Amino acid sequence: YQPAVVFVEDIDVQSQSADVDEVSKLLDAFDGITAKGGELMVLMTTNHIERIHKGMLRPGRLDAVVEIASIDRNGTERLIKAVIPENKRSLEIDYDEVYDAMEGFFPAFIREAITRAVTFALNRLEGSPEYTIDTPDLVYAATSLHTQLAALHDAGEGEKPPTLDTALADAVKTAVGGMRTYDPDYSGWYPIRTTDDLVKAGEISKED
Repeated sequence: YQPAVVFVEDIDVQSQSADVDEVSKLLDAFDGITAKGGELMVLMTTNHIERIHKGMLRPGRLDAVVEIASIDRNGTERLIKAVIPENKRSLEIDYDEVYDAMEGFFPAFIREAITRAVTFALNRLEGSPEYTIDTPDLVYAATSLHTQLAALHDAGEGEKPPTLDTALADAVKTAVGGMRTYDPDYSGWYPIRTTDDLVKAGEISKED
């Protein structure tokens, strides 16, 4: 099946696995992609490069890192012109004003704004197919997406189920933290203190 392109979405989910064997298998697979002279390209996406196993980023396994961030003013104009046919674009579009409304937008948001701008233009002309998109259409469409963009920035990734080792460590920590022992000289029950607690209190040295 070569030459071929393999697309892997959210590679961080696999490469940050707590299973060492699984990570090793993944790294070995990448080492073997070109080892036999195969014509194979692998494209991966992630929203969290900080979660990717550092072994994945070594030159030889990864040839390039391409960041897809928000689009600048020139990119915004170029994308609008690429998506909207020339005969549907007003010659009077003020791209500076449009960019002010779309600043911070990712490509998907600009595409959605264009879709909404078409709807606004059709409504403005009562459904006439002879519409042209102008500055207000694009600005209104972009403004309608500001709340969604803010929600995207504030949103999390959702809670992932804990791995077995994490769950076990948390359970032990909780159990130890809730343990008590009785000291007749103290006249009551008191929490068991760990070695770290004693070091912080200065009762023993770190070397001890």
